[in-house]
Amino acid sequence: MWPAGDARKIYFLSDRDGSITLFSYDTGSKKVSQALNNQGLDIKSASVSTGGGPDTIVYEQFGSLNLYDLSSSRTRRVSVSINGDIPTVRPRYEKVGDRILNSALSPTGARALFEARGEIITVPAEKGDVRNLTNTTGVADRDPTWSPDGKWIAYFSDESGEYALHLKQQSGMGEVKKINLGSPPSFFYSPTWSPDSKKIAYADKRLNLWYVDIDKGTPVKVDTSKRGLGFNPSWSPDSRWIAYTKPIESWYSAVFIYSVEEAKTRQITDGLSDAASASFDKNGKQLYFMASTDIGPRFSGFDMSSNPFQLTRSVYVVVLKKTDPSPLTPENDEEKIA
Repeated sequence: MWPAGDARKIYFLSDRDGSITLFSYDTGSKKVSQALNNQGLDIKSASVSTGGGPDTIVYEQFGSLNLYDLSSSRTRRVSVSINGDIPTVRPRYEKVGDRILNSALSPTGARALFEARGEIITVPAEKGDVRNLTNTTGVADRDPTWSPDGKWIAYFSDESGEYALHLKQQSGMGEVKKINLGSPPSFFYSPTWSPDSKKIAYADKRLNLWYVDIDKGTPVKVDTSKRGLGFNPSWSPDSRWIAYTKPIESWYSAVFIYSVEEAKTRQITDGLSDAASASFDKNGKQLYFMASTDIGPRFSGFDMSSNPFQLTRSVYVVVLKKTDPSPLTPENDEEKIA
C-alpha cells in the first residue's frame, strides 16, 4: 500500500515478528519499521484510502474492522451493524394452539389457563372471550398458576433480561406486580400457591427449593437437593407447612416437611423406601405419599441390567400428630349390652 500523502513509505503486512501486523518500508533509508503493535490474532487484510481525505489504512482482525490513522499512528474500531432481512425473525402472526406447554384451571373451573409460545392466556369453559394476559412479544412468560382466591395469576417472565416472578390480576387489568428472585439469576420451575394465596413455593435449576411471601417480596430458601429430581411441593391447608420429597444419601427420596414459622425442616419417612408425590390431606392432619419398597434392582438406570425387574408403588399415609388416631385403625363390631 502506497499512501498518496507520503510518497516515501510503503505499508504491508508481515508476520516477521510473530502475529501478522502492519509494517512500513522507507524508500529513502531502505528501513523496515513496525507501524502497529499486534499482540493478538493475525491481521487478515488491509487497504489504504484512495480518496481525497486523510491517509488511513483499514484492516480486518478477528472479524472487526479497524482504522489506522497514518498521521497520528492511532487506531480505532469501526462499529458495523448488519441487519439481515431474515423471514424467520420478522414480526408475524403465529398459530399457538399446538404450542401449549403448561395449563391450569381457575379455582372454580370457570376458566382454563394456558402458556402458549411465551404468552399467558385464559379461556372460558363455556361463554366469553379468550384473554391474553401478557401480550409481550419477544418475552418468555412461563409456568402460569392461578391463586386459590381466584384473584392472581403468577408466572415467571424474562422481561427484564433475567427471570422474575410476575403477578397479574386474572381480569387482565391493573399493573403487573414483579418480584425479584435474587442473585445470581437462575431458571425457575413450578410455582405453587399456598391455600391462603399469600405465598408461592418454587424450585430453581440449582436444585434449590424456595418460597416467597407476596407482600414481603423476599425469597426464602427451604432446602437444597444433591440430585436433579423435582421437589413437588405441597402446602398444608393452613399455609404453615410445605411438604416435599428429595433424594437422601442412599439416593432414595424421602418425605420432608418445612415449617414456615420455625424455618425448620423435618424428615418424615425413614429413607428405606423411595417416596414421591407427598400431599397434605384437606384436614391437615395426615400426609399422603407414594412409595416403593422394591425399587432397589431398578434404581441404577445406567445399563440394561435393571430392565427385567418390575417396580411397584403403593399409597401410604402418615398421621402427623401422635395424639390423632390412624385412619386405618382396624374396626371391630361388638355387641352392645342392654
